[in-house]
Amino acid sequence: MIDYPPKFKQFLDCCSDKCNGSDLADNLYIGRGNTASPVLFVGKEPSGEDGFSRLSFWRHGSELKKQENNEPLPAQHMWRNYQRLFECVKDGHYNPHPEKIDFEEYIFTSEMSGMVSTTTNIARKLPGFVEQLQWRKDNFFTDEFFKSFPVVVLACGDYLRNDGHKGLWEINRIFDVTFDKDNGLHEFLPCSNFYCHHSSDGSRLVIHTRNLSSGVNGKMLIEMDRVIHEHLEQLGLISFFK
Repeated sequence: MIDYPPKFKQFLDCCSDKCNGSDLADNLYIGRGNTASPVLFVGKEPSGEDGFSRLSFWRHGSELKKQENNEPLPAQHMWRNYQRLFECVKDGHYNPHPEKIDFEEYIFTSEMSGMVSTTTNIARKLPGFVEQLQWRKDNFFTDEFFKSFPVVVLACGDYLRNDGHKGLWEINRIFDVTFDKDNGLHEFLPCSNFYCHHSSDGSRLVIHTRNLSSGVNGKMLIEMDRVIHEHLEQLGLISFFK
């Protein structure tokens, strides 16, 4: 078996226990990429099946796979925006035209919903969508594994509420952070804002923003990189990407 980081091993064991005997057993969406990374990206939902994101893959100790795709991608494809953000953090400058997609060599990614869908509108109409999304909020993302990341980028928009509406402070509750009252909101029109949260000791940064699949303002990615880079430098972790 691959020598996964201890917290990831414990996380897999916990997932197995919670899913034992249920429809989620082995089919639970975990994620993909580098489990030892200091950075986690969380999207809305997987757009397709790849064979190595589910619990069964990780439990069997298969070789870690990364997303490699040198074929041209749509200009606003989510992977390309993930790559742009990653390269900003790694190289310190914004590259609007990435030549390859290799961010998963350095980043771990997951999805707020585990149900495959090509669009959010279709996802919301799937049977059991609301129930499984709530289950992942209450039983999946609350695991200590997700609190071990110094940087979390929640690129899942309104799949999370943290505005107190109906008493919902989901980001605070799930990730044990609070919104930065001073300079927490970073606005980039149109519709490209992001919100910064920190743990009480300042060691963890959680950023909440829109889905990064299309129409993303490049200036927002540059500013998001600045915030992430500064945080990782303070923790002495920026060398992980070098």
